Amino acid sequence: MYVHVGFGTEEGTPLGRAVVIKLYLKETPDACRAFADACRTGYGGGVRRVVPGFLLQCRRGGDARPELGASMNDRYFHAHSRAGLVGLTKKLDFYVTYNALPHLNGESLVIGEVVAGMATVRDLEGRPTGNKDAPESPVCILSSGVCDTMQAALAVYLGVAEGGVEGVTAAAVEAVQEAEEPPADRRPLLSPDDARAAALRQKDAGNARFKGQEFAAAAARYQQAVRYLQYAERWERQRAAAADNAQNADDEGRETLAAVDEAAATALAVSGLTADGLPAGGGGVAAALPPAVAELRRLRGAVYLNLAAVQLQTGSAAEARHHAREATKLDPGNPKAYYRYASAVMAARPAAAGEHDELAWALAKEALRLAPADPAVKALHHKAAVAWQQRKGKLRAAMSAWTNALAPTPRTVEFVDGQKKKRICITRCPDAPTGITYTFNGQARGRIMLVDARAPPLLAFPGLKKTVAVPDGAPFPPKGLAELCAEAGVELLEG
Repeated sequence: MYVHVGFGTEEGTPLGRAVVIKLYLKETPDACRAFADACRTGYGGGVRRVVPGFLLQCRRGGDARPELGASMNDRYFHAHSRAGLVGLTKKLDFYVTYNALPHLNGESLVIGEVVAGMATVRDLEGRPTGNKDAPESPVCILSSGVCDTMQAALAVYLGVAEGGVEGVTAAAVEAVQEAEEPPADRRPLLSPDDARAAALRQKDAGNARFKGQEFAAAAARYQQAVRYLQYAERWERQRAAAADNAQNADDEGRETLAAVDEAAATALAVSGLTADGLPAGGGGVAAALPPAVAELRRLRGAVYLNLAAVQLQTGSAAEARHHAREATKLDPGNPKAYYRYASAVMAARPAAAGEHDELAWALAKEALRLAPADPAVKALHHKAAVAWQQRKGKLRAAMSAWTNALAPTPRTVEFVDGQKKKRICITRCPDAPTGITYTFNGQARGRIMLVDARAPPLLAFPGLKKTVAVPDGAPFPPKGLAELCAEAGVELLEG
């Protein structure tokens, strides 16, 4: 027996696909029939609370809320061993687990599992919550129902009209689930080879949509490919760790591969692996990594580059920069990674007032070192080098003008740092490269560096590792540094 539940807003807008739940009718018949009856007559209500990493709890609607009878014969047959399990309270409120919850074993009754629509459940996990973990924007249960066959339930999941149930095939359901469902929440668990193959299919689908200028759809497919690759990498790491443990535990070291796979699958199921798997980044491809893990990381870097290309097309330069940077960590020998990273940095240049020109130039130089004959890389390197030279020229001119505006006599500024009074003496010094030196509490600490020519300019004090804004019309105001920065709203940055 299967039930389906559809979530949505108070205005009636659906939130994702319907969630299909397979009931454990044989093990918990009384609770399953009570829950099915509630769904058949219209469950109503909505999401009561959402606790990320714990569970999603829904409350039944209506004033009269019957309880499970005292004569219920159900027993605690299933453990809260993974994400996607469905439990029921005595008041017919149901919940879906986001992780393994062993402390609920023997306390709450598991009556089924989510077989489709876990992507919707995960999306609800990320929604903002307020008082008592309730969603800030109410989430209602718009629809519910009961199906005798899985085919009929999956027709609801796919949004197929009642008359088209016969046309619902396993291949159609598989294609939708592969494109939308979190890899780690799919059952049975995917092997790393299956996950890698799914990632390649999603990558190819993203490429096709990119060529058709369907940029939002392409980004979604690339992101799903990343999830599969993260999942496969996590599996391979667990598999390698299980193999090492098995070898250490077995004097002869003859554990079969099947036993190792089973141990890895158990570790994944118990760990409650989320849809995102391992966090992105984490350094380059180390030589000590198992070959399978290193290959998965290189492939993930290639997908990140495709995703960055989509984001550059849609004007999301900051996101493109992030994903291109991750690609340089995952595959540091790939010139395309540095090329795309430099392109993203330069795409954000107008909004950043040119403050990242040096970074773009350095990245383009590295891309040119790795691919010296690539004409596109050569063109980008030339463009970045010109921008950086122009930037340095502006900085030198601004520094010279500011130096000439200083009086030849020293200026002393007192300020309070914590509980101590301190002094900075600003002195014009034409012999210094920047023209200005300073002392801190009577000790020479180096020269002032102009780090940005914007108005007001920013000055870095290397000895203090602080940056201070200098308003126009004043060589250096007779105010404390902390007071000045508080008034100007300037953050104290490291010089």
